Amino acid sequence: MITEIGNFLEEPEELFVVYNPFLEVIAKNQKTMSILPRPNGILIAAACNNWGIGLNGELPWKLKRDLAYFERVTKRVLVDKEEINNKDKSDNDKIRNAVIMGRLTWESIPKKYQPLKGRLNIIISNSMKNDDNSNKGGYLIYPSLEKAIQDLEIDSQIFRIFIIGGSKIYEEAINSLSCKYILLTKIYKEFKCDRFFPQIDENVYKLVDHLELEKFVGEIVPQGKQLDGDIEYEFLMYKRIL
Repeated sequence: MITEIGNFLEEPEELFVVYNPFLEVIAKNQKTMSILPRPNGILIAAACNNWGIGLNGELPWKLKRDLAYFERVTKRVLVDKEEINNKDKSDNDKIRNAVIMGRLTWESIPKKYQPLKGRLNIIISNSMKNDDNSNKGGYLIYPSLEKAIQDLEIDSQIFRIFIIGGSKIYEEAINSLSCKYILLTKIYKEFKCDRFFPQIDENVYKLVDHLELEKFVGEIVPQGKQLDGDIEYEFLMYKRIL
C-alpha cells in the first residue's frame, strides 16, 4: 500500500482536496455530537484484478491520488471539537490513529519517511525488538497482531486502528473479529505481483453504499470508476456483517 509513498512526498502534485460538508456538520453540531464509533480494526489497501498489492517490495502502479487518500484517511481523527477541548491539552496533541504493518512493509518505506508522520506506527515482528531507536523513532514493535490490537483498543489516545500490510498481516486481520471494515482501492487492471490481498468473503463483509464510505472517512470521495492514465480504479468500503 505504501511502498512508493516517498516518491509521492518528494514530487507533490495537485491533491484531491474538496469542500467537506461532513466536517462542517461536525463543527455546527459540536454541542450534541459524540465521537464517531471507533472500529477495532480497518484494513486499507489498493489491489488489482488478481488481488495483487506489490512486486519486489514496490507498488506495480502509480496512483498519486490513492496515496493522498491513504495519507488523509489514516491521519484524520473525526472527533467532536468541544469534546477534545474538554480534555487536558497535553492529551489533545496525542490523539491520533495507529497504523499497523509487518516488518517488510516497514522496511519498504524510505528511511527518511519512517515513521509515517501523524500516526502511531506499529510493526509486527518477531525479529525486531523495542529499544532506544524505536522509542526515539516514534514506533512500537509487537510480536503479534492480536496483542497490538488488544493494547490499542484500550488506549484512550488512539482513535482508529489501520492495518496497512503486508499480505500476511492482511490475511490474519481479515479473518479476525477485530477487523470491522475494509477500505479498498480496487484497480481494474491486472499487474504482475508477488504479494496479494486476501479475497474478500462477501458472506462476511458487505459492500456498503458510497455515502456510508464518505461519512466514514470524513470527506467527499470520487464515486464510481476513476481514470488515471490507462488505469481505472474505484474507492470502495466493506463492512463486517458476521
